[in-house]
Amino acid sequence: MQISPGHPGGAGAPAPTNERWLNPLSGAAALWTLGYLLVALGPVSLDAEYFELSNPEAIEKMGRAARGGAKVRVLLDSGRLQPDGDNLDATSLCSRLGTIKGLEAGSRGTAAVQLFANQEVLGSRGDLMHRKYLRSGDTVLFGGMNANSGSGENVDSAMTIEGPAAAKQAE
Repeated sequence: MQISPGHPGGAGAPAPTNERWLNPLSGAAALWTLGYLLVALGPVSLDAEYFELSNPEAIEKMGRAARGGAKVRVLLDSGRLQPDGDNLDATSLCSRLGTIKGLEAGSRGTAAVQLFANQEVLGSRGDLMHRKYLRSGDTVLFGGMNANSGSGENVDSAMTIEGPAAAKQAE
């Protein structure tokens, strides 16, 4: 894994604030970075956009960050009913509700959670918001990995952006 000297897991001094770092990650490295970003949170802001966010540990850490004074904002795909023979499968809807309930309880009502308006923005309830993005302070993690318990099993890649360019994402 190649990382910049200023990356939290790299050797050397932190990157100067006027420099920008772009770090490619894959598999376990991306999960490690997600975990680091959530564990390291103090009273900073966190923005998350995920198609699927169901990892209990990630949800708990986001709630804890919100309780500690961090501004936590989460945007989720709304989920959908899937045809299953003669029935409709509501698993994805239930997963989203579980995430909202976990964030609500864990943050004591201070985390902001919104479901993406698929119909209004994309034109169809069948379309999906497939973003995978986490911004914590001046670090952004984005790529192909959801924040669910099975994410590390997939061969996904991700990148981090660090510094002023990442901090501007919150504006």
